[in-house]
Amino acid sequence: MARKGTILLVEDDTHDVELLQLAFTHAGVSFSFISVSDGGEAVKYLAREGQYADREKFPEPFLVLLDLAMPVMDGFDVLRWIQEQKTVSMPPVFVFSYSRIEKEMQLAAKLGAKLFLSKPVDLESAIDLVKQLDVLNPPGEEPQAPLPSTAPPPA
Repeated sequence: MARKGTILLVEDDTHDVELLQLAFTHAGVSFSFISVSDGGEAVKYLAREGQYADREKFPEPFLVLLDLAMPVMDGFDVLRWIQEQKTVSMPPVFVFSYSRIEKEMQLAAKLGAKLFLSKPVDLESAIDLVKQLDVLNPPGEEPQAPLPSTAPPPA
């Protein structure tokens, strides 16, 4: 299937990155993903700084999957930075975390996260997650179906 877009995965745990990479391969989804290992790199990617200025090599993502607990700059700081970008359109952000702490979920939603997803623990659940994400399409294409929300209600 032709790639229809790119997801930016912001994740410092190499095991989680490898699990998702396997899931993308097995699921046969219609998009690719690029991963960066911390929030600082995510900001550089989204701001098109340094090596990330090359959009052929580092395409504009249509979605960001963001871990919360990372070195250098955590996910909450990335969400705050995205909120501050008034002149540039930013892709939606789905928080991708093992945490189910209500306070963290509410803060992520307050900072603009569109969805709070639990990280998969095995390949089967990772494939299911990736297939759910496949219903999303890059801008300009009609979504095939809505993705169920696991975001907390507004506080």
